[in-house]
Amino acid sequence: MTGLRTILLVTLHLGLAAIQEGNSVKTCKNPVIENGRFRYAFWFPKTVGTDIFFSCNNGYLTPLKEKYGRSNCTENGWTPLPKCISNKEPCGPPPIIDFGDYVGDRKTTYEAGSVVVYKCPNYYVLQGNQHIKCENGTWQDPPICLVPCTVKNIHLKEHNILLRWTNADKLYMEHDDLVSFVCMRGYEISDPTQLNTKCNKGVIMYPKCFKIGSCFLSQSTMKIRNISLDRMDEILPGETVQFECNEGMVPESNLEATCENGNLNYPKCVIAKPCRISIEGLNEKNVELQSMEYLGKTYKHGTEVNIVCKDGFKIRHPSIPLKGTCIDGNMNYHQCFRENILLMNNFDESKLKPVHPNEAYYGDGETVQYVCRQV
Repeated sequence: MTGLRTILLVTLHLGLAAIQEGNSVKTCKNPVIENGRFRYAFWFPKTVGTDIFFSCNNGYLTPLKEKYGRSNCTENGWTPLPKCISNKEPCGPPPIIDFGDYVGDRKTTYEAGSVVVYKCPNYYVLQGNQHIKCENGTWQDPPICLVPCTVKNIHLKEHNILLRWTNADKLYMEHDDLVSFVCMRGYEISDPTQLNTKCNKGVIMYPKCFKIGSCFLSQSTMKIRNISLDRMDEILPGETVQFECNEGMVPESNLEATCENGNLNYPKCVIAKPCRISIEGLNEKNVELQSMEYLGKTYKHGTEVNIVCKDGFKIRHPSIPLKGTCIDGNMNYHQCFRENILLMNNFDESKLKPVHPNEAYYGDGETVQYVCRQV
């Protein structure tokens, strides 16, 4: 039985081979990759159109100068031919870095596989690979030297602060080192956490302390109240500052503010609705402009213009100056009245009273009705 089974298997194998040859099925045999290896386990032979993947050993690259390669089975065999070749292309001088340098002799060319070592000066922090290698004619990315920070006495005085742990006038710190400050005597800071900060690539964000009782400008409050002030430092106790309205705004009242006990009473600006003078509005109040140059212009909220009563008209209280005032986009005028109406308002009302006691004045031509007062 064993011999019969062997004969049957050999016959089946020869039959399958004859079928493949009859159908002209092309295959590719197992390639030998010197100085490299397959990336996955493959069974061979492979049919036309199949890909294989391989990688090269250290110091070797594909014909395309790459670490990894792919080859396709074609009717003419494997394309491109999977192989690894020695990477012997030299490099030029290593890259130059700011504030640092590489150690060793200077050469014009370096053999493939050469390694150089970089270093940074004192207080400079090396970031990246300290050792870089020449591969395929190119150096690996070099490191960088991070700049340290220098704390100077002049900067401390400008910000009214002192170093917390030392009395030195100058202090050097490496990148990312923590430094702590304290306020000078008689000064304070609104957020004590700002007194601890870090060196960041040569830059220190110094906190600033302010004289006790000073006022600190609130950007959010100024934005809400439509005002601005061209200064960034603190406002000293008792100091008065003059704010400005944002563009398109007018002051609601005085723009001055005084710092008192650490508090600042911020002024406010409102939307400036422009006013125009109309002849109809003047006629309704029996007034006219003191100068015709006021006509045809626009006026901001709160602006005043001089007016006078028309001929035959007078104001009840001559001591009050006649003005027209722009209020929220409308010109408001004092009113003038005919002289006979003013006289009527001076009428002896000991025995008579008007039917409409709530009206102080009456229009031209309007009938005023009186009744006798009860005795």
